[in-house]
Amino acid sequence: MHVGTEEVLLDDSLRLARQAALAGVAVELKVWHGMIHCMHLFAPMLSEARDAISEAGAFLKHHLK
Repeated sequence: MHVGTEEVLLDDSLRLARQAALAGVAVELKVWHGMIHCMHLFAPMLSEARDAISEAGAFLKHHLK
């Protein structure tokens, strides 16, 4: 899960990641400083968004073999 510190759903994301982990779900949470909702859409302009997309791809590749 990716969430920005300026994300309106930050608290919800933190709770969801915690509950998923407690339920045994493979979950990783990364909080991106200064990022907003849907930061991934800004990949053409933000290196953080490109990095986030790469990280998400690596997570999926690992877990969906």
